Amino acid sequence: MNYPKIKKDILIHTDRKEFKLYTDKVLIENLKTKKTPVEISVDVVPSDEPDIDDRDWIYNSSLFEIFASIPFIENHVAPLSEAYNDFLEKFDLFLEIFKSMSQIDGIEMAPFSLHFELENTYILKFLFHPLPEKIDYVTMLASAFDTIAHLHQEKESELKTAIQTSYSRKNNKKYLTFTDGSWKVLNPLLEVGKEITKDYRKDRDWRVKKPHIILNQDNFTHRFIFDSN
Repeated sequence: MNYPKIKKDILIHTDRKEFKLYTDKVLIENLKTKKTPVEISVDVVPSDEPDIDDRDWIYNSSLFEIFASIPFIENHVAPLSEAYNDFLEKFDLFLEIFKSMSQIDGIEMAPFSLHFELENTYILKFLFHPLPEKIDYVTMLASAFDTIAHLHQEKESELKTAIQTSYSRKNNKKYLTFTDGSWKVLNPLLEVGKEITKDYRKDRDWRVKKPHIILNQDNFTHRFIFDSN
């Protein structure tokens, strides 16, 4: 996926025309009650398959994609503008139907995911996994925006260092997940290693040691596992 040009504060991608109409009527029109509202544009684009290089370690399908612009972060998120708070409140109402869809048995799909291009170098993708009904997606979204604002404003931070040093195979794309109340970078090498170890230990004695693993950095399906048990 090439990172799109964002002409307004927020860009939303969907593969359905009906969703664009729903967004226009239920979200965008309701935001216009403010003098200077958060401005949103919606583009209908073909369904975006997971990057082929990432399919062997991560899959996060969502109903729509959100792209945040730098002006949105600087003018609304960082100063906590009235329009930003209004957006979060109305986005929560807008999201109700999609939260219900993501909770249907057999559907493993998050309502949305969030993207941001950091320093014209890294593409951050915040993963909103399907969660129990009591989990507040909007609180997670606000936390993601706040995380972006800090990354955009600070020259150095622990999270920025993790972003810079974590392995990425394509387009410097970095995946973040919400854990223990904050956003953390997923390191693909560690995640694949965890899955291999989990599969290796399945149905084995609990005393079995972790295997030694060598991964092909260009194709994680090519691997060597050394058994020391």
